Amino acid sequence: MPVSVLKHYRRNTLSQFFSAYWSICGLLHRKYDLEQLKSWATRKGLKNPREIYTRRFIDIEQRLWYWQCRAPHALAFAECAVTFARIFRGKQHYYKGYAAKFRY
Repeated sequence: MPVSVLKHYRRNTLSQFFSAYWSICGLLHRKYDLEQLKSWATRKGLKNPREIYTRRFIDIEQRLWYWQCRAPHALAFAECAVTFARIFRGKQHYYKGYAAKFRY
């Protein structure tokens, strides 16, 4: 049975907005962590980890582009929220082995 055309044009509900918002927030936090890890690997002169972090960073950017197309308002709201959270939280301290989760 074909999918109704009207189903594609229904309005997004609040739960869909917040579902997209939480997904985007997680991606943005990972993006900022990867930026710091890339700069750390560059300072230390570690070529392989820097390449790995760069690939993960590109993956995150592609996912954010998907959300930019699908939910631009949720992306803008999440960017503001994550920026404010990072400003008020201060410098993040990383524990030993933190970066291992970014390597597959």
